[in-house]
This record gives sequence, C-alpha cells and structure tokens, in this order.
Amino acid sequence: MDVGNYMETTTATCPHGYGDFGAFSTAYNTGRQGYPQEVIELFWLLVKDLPSRVLDIGCGTGISTRQLAARGGEIIGCDPDEEMLNVAKSYQGYNIEYIQARAEKIPFENEVFDAVTAFGAFHWFYNAQAISEIRRVLKHGGLFFVVNKNDRAEFKKDYRDIVCNVVENIPPHVKALYDPQEILVQAGFTEVHRRGFDHKEYFTMAQALQYFQSTSLWGIVPEHRREGTKQKIEECYGTKMIGGILTRPLEVSVIYGYNGFD
Repeated sequence: MDVGNYMETTTATCPHGYGDFGAFSTAYNTGRQGYPQEVIELFWLLVKDLPSRVLDIGCGTGISTRQLAARGGEIIGCDPDEEMLNVAKSYQGYNIEYIQARAEKIPFENEVFDAVTAFGAFHWFYNAQAISEIRRVLKHGGLFFVVNKNDRAEFKKDYRDIVCNVVENIPPHVKALYDPQEILVQAGFTEVHRRGFDHKEYFTMAQALQYFQSTSLWGIVPEHRREGTKQKIEECYGTKMIGGILTRPLEVSVIYGYNGFD
C-alpha cells in the first residue's frame, strides 16, 4: 500500500515523550469524558451487521470501548500501555477483551474485523505501517471509524500557553499537520466521509485539573514545577467558571471510510 509523500511528511511518532500516558492513567480515566451518543449511534448505523467484531485501537482506559460494548457485538480494545489497560480491565460487566499491542503490529490474522475504531487516538499513529496493519486486519469493505474532539474556544489554548511559560522548547502540537480525512483518502480507503457534532463538556475545577494532568503536555512539565503549574491553571480557569462549572465547547469530528480493494 502506497500512502504517498503526504504520509511521509506527516507521520506522528510521539516525540519528546508525547503519547506516554501510562503514568497518568488515573487522571486520564477520571478527567476524560465519553463521546456523544450520536457518534456511537452513527458507528452502529454504518456497521449495520450485528453482531460485529470490532477492534478499538488506542483504547486507553476503555472509555470509548465501553460505550461501544454497551450496544453489543464482539469488542476488543487494544493499547500499547499496560497501565492504561489495567484501568480498563478494572471495569466489570462488559463483554470486552483487552490486548496490549501497538497499532504498527496488530496481533490478529488478516481480514478478521468488521470495523476498526480510533477514538481520540489516531493522531498518535497515523503512519504508513499502522495504517497498513489496520487495513490488513479489516475485512474487505470493513469500516475504519476515526473520532477526534476539536476545541471551538480557548479551553486547550490557555492551558498550552501556561505550559509554554513553564517549559522551554515545547514540542509542536501533535495535530499540527493532522488531516484524518486526507490521510484515509491517501491510504486507499473508499467512500471517505466527514461528520461533525456540536458538543460541550462540563468540568468542576477538580475535574479540569484531572483532565489537564491526563494530557501529553503534562508529561513534559518537570515534576518540581507541577504544583506551581496547577496553581496557574486554577488562577486562569477560575476566572472562566460560571456557577462553579467550566464549559468546553467542542466539535466532535468523525472521519470514516471503507477498506477498498487494492
């Protein structure tokens, strides 16, 4: 599969420790919120055939995986981080299998999944090897379903500005060159579409602090400066709260396409 020069110039490789979330697995699980029900409904509408076998890749602590499993099917969560998976496995009452693996080396036979999903994760592994693996394990005509939360306001920008004042030579934003729709087209998926959903998340200050401590940026803040950084976050976002609640306006973007024939 030739994904072209575009992929060569935009490959995400988790530089400078980015993407290493295991140390913050508890904060990740408590600070990250789920996805709109409309997104989950769209996924199952597109998959159609039930029960379906679904691989949720980059599943982290299983937030999206549990949302998918609530509808049925055979759901498998996949993530390279053992600590994240340990949190995911602690949830009872879901028919989910979890495996530890990277997107670049998926431990399954060819053409065994009806769908592969990547919720808030694809920007960490949109390289040629991972995409080749995703296509390999998907059945012909199988669905690849990519979801990202895109901020509509200053929620993330203010936090990044705070970290920029704490850390020198902050790495480029991981999504700076990330265009999942173009990536899927270049990678040979067919009938590639985009859908956007307006959404809002609501945080108390404690929840907001957990969210920010679950991000890749937090991983580059030196430990001896983290308490001071949290104070700056509280000072900044405290002025933005209404009734003790902080609002995060979002567009939840869904890009999907089907595994075509080479």
